[in-house]
Order: sequence, then C-alpha cells, then structure tokens
Amino acid sequence: MPDQEITYDSKAVAAFRQIFGPDFLPPFPRTPETVEAMRPIAAAQGEVMSNPVLDLKTRAIVIFSTMVALGYQPEAKLYIQGLRNLGVSVREIAEIIAQVALYAGMPRGIDANMLLTEVLAEDPDRQKAEGFFYRFPGEGRGSRG
Repeated sequence: MPDQEITYDSKAVAAFRQIFGPDFLPPFPRTPETVEAMRPIAAAQGEVMSNPVLDLKTRAIVIFSTMVALGYQPEAKLYIQGLRNLGVSVREIAEIIAQVALYAGMPRGIDANMLLTEVLAEDPDRQKAEGFFYRFPGEGRGSRG
C-alpha cells in the first residue's frame, strides 16, 4: 500500500488538514495491519470531526483542552500549533490552559505553558503573547512567558 493514508477516513483527514496544514498525515504507523485496525476508529473520528454542530475552531479547542488535561504533551503541542493556524491568539491559548489547570491540576497547566513557550520559541515570526504574563501573589507584573 504505497499511499495508505487514503484508507483513513477522508472527512477526518480533511478536518485535520484544515487544523494542521495540507501535509497532515494521521499520526499512527501506516502498515496494512495498523490501517485495517484503525479503520473503525478513523470512521468514527471522521463522523465526529465533520459534524456541523461545533465549528472546527471550537472542536480543536475542546480536543486541545482534553489533551492538556490528560497530559498528552506531544498531541497538546501539535494542537497549540493547530489552534494558531485556526486564528486562536496566544493569549486565548494561555487562557484555555489556565481554565484546564483550574480543573485538571496545576502540573498539567505548567506542562502546557511550557509547551506554549516552546512553540513560541520555535516560531518567532508569528504573533507573540500580548498580555501574557505570569503573576504571583504579592508581585507586580511577572516575567513575560
């Protein structure tokens, strides 16, 4: 199977390419066995990703929040990049992280803020985190993140 991503649900791939760019490939090994095993999951994912009830930006925010809450750092980092592609500002991403940290725990929030910092460092030409400051009790404006 030379181009096995074609067997992945086309609706899911189309949605993910809107989020992550035209070169997106599903993030699992594409051997005949794994493609066949993933087919039911991919079909379900295609139905969920193409459901018109939530727009793609909202859907991506929900997925990112889930990845942060569960501690899936590589996926969360990918979604930070995807959210930026969808027009979510760095300040909005920082606020999403703060909301998740409130309910999933500060360690998850700290990890996600570190990922956000990595993404900003890796892509210095994109919009910076306007108003993105850490504040600690008793301090004025903290250092820029």
